[in-house]
Parts: sequence; structure tokens; C-alpha cells
Amino acid sequence: QGYGIVHAAPQPTESLDSKILSIAAPSLLALALDPVLAAVDVAFVGRCGENSGAVPLAAVAASTGFFGFVFSATNCFASAGTPLVAKAEVDDGEAAALRLGGAIVKAAALTGVLLCLFSELIAPQAMALFAPSNLIDESVAFTRLRGISAPAVVGAAALNGVLRGVGDP
Repeated sequence: QGYGIVHAAPQPTESLDSKILSIAAPSLLALALDPVLAAVDVAFVGRCGENSGAVPLAAVAASTGFFGFVFSATNCFASAGTPLVAKAEVDDGEAAALRLGGAIVKAAALTGVLLCLFSELIAPQAMALFAPSNLIDESVAFTRLRGISAPAVVGAAALNGVLRGVGDP
């Protein structure tokens, strides 16, 4: 009533529950990606014939702990991407939001590639921190193998943030 507040006419839209579900379901899947990878790793290593047993499983656990830390540190692409993309969509339109989202995903993918290379180089030092001394060799081998997933995991987290931002202006 004259206080500078503009009231938009309500528009028929999808129900609130379906809108929440459309945003929450992809987010849940993205957040579950790393634990699912860890479970697949344990299941795979646990069934590797003569190479199965306590030592390989413990090596997987040490490597999983390291990557849990690394992937948590790169979650900024998702958590910062959401509000940035949403603001860009409101202020400058969908095309600007999609350009910004593309830049965020490219930066995340590049970060993932660097993490992949970095995990190859620093695996021995990292596993010296995360694994007992009798498991370092096995942990290093698995860390180098798991590093290959870094571009996909970091990119998926960024894409999750971008899509949440586009879906929630």
C-alpha cells in the first residue's frame, strides 16, 4: 500500500512439493556420489580373489578418507555456485546464468583434472598421513587409481550447484 513493495500477481505453477522434489532429488544424488564410490571400491576390492582381505580393504579405507577430505574441500563449487547462478538469473537473465554456470563447471572440471594429476604426484606423502606404515604401498596404488575419478566427482558437485541455482531463482 504505497510503501514501495510490489506485489506480483500469483501465477499458476507446479505444486510446491514437486518443485522441492525437483531441486532436492538431484542434490541428494550428487551428495551421495562419493559415499557410493567408496562402497563400490570396498565391494570390488573385497571380491578380488587372492588380492582380497584385510590389507587391501584397509588401504581402500585410507584412500577413501583422503579423498573424502579432498572432495569436501572442493564442495565450494556447489555451495557457492548455487547462489551465484540464482542471482545472475534474477539480475541478468537465464542466458547470463547459464554462461556463469558453464564457467563454474569448467573451473571445477579443471580443478578435478589438477587433483587427478596432483593425486598421482603426492599419493605417497598423503598416504603417509592417512595410512599406517604397513599399508602405505597398497594405499598409494589405490589413491592413484581413485584419483582418476576426481574430474567427474568435482564436476558433478559443481553441476549440482549450478542446476540448483538455475532451478531456484
